[in-house]
Amino acid sequence: MVDLKSYYDRMENNEIIFAYKGIVTSELIKSILKMADTKMEAFGEERMIRKRMYSILIELLQNLIHHTEKKSESGMEGNSLLVISRIANCYQIATGNLVTRDAAVWLKSHIDRINSMTPEELRAFYTEVLTNEQISDKGGAGLGIIDIARKSKDNKINYNFKPVNDNFSFFSLFVYIQPTKTTDK
Repeated sequence: MVDLKSYYDRMENNEIIFAYKGIVTSELIKSILKMADTKMEAFGEERMIRKRMYSILIELLQNLIHHTEKKSESGMEGNSLLVISRIANCYQIATGNLVTRDAAVWLKSHIDRINSMTPEELRAFYTEVLTNEQISDKGGAGLGIIDIARKSKDNKINYNFKPVNDNFSFFSLFVYIQPTKTTDK
């Protein structure tokens, strides 16, 4: 049985700032961004941190719109998960969505490559991908995850895949934003 009291307490203590499960649409993005900004402003968070959160959220939400599988016969079609949390001295944005096994292989390779790069290498890779513009059939070039890594700064992107059936996996992505960095000013 789910412990809703524990979940309520975590929300009451602002550990979980926002949680959503369902179909992410362009119309919904505006509401989520407004809510996240309002909460962070209420926490007294600096404008620069709010801007980083805003930019990363846009990329993550667009990824959910464009890359969540809509046909899988798993019962999870089109649904995504978004959870924004405040853990210790850090914000965590977590997303989850259904992807094909082929997409999982590509994402793992892409994220591992990004996580192995220095900030300078990441900047050069961003420019290289932007210049080459190899657009996938879903309209992305892999720039979103590169941009997320650049904006989350010192934190690596964490992820995992849970098999759903023979053809699909549930992709969980975790991005961390540290609120107090003197380099942000």
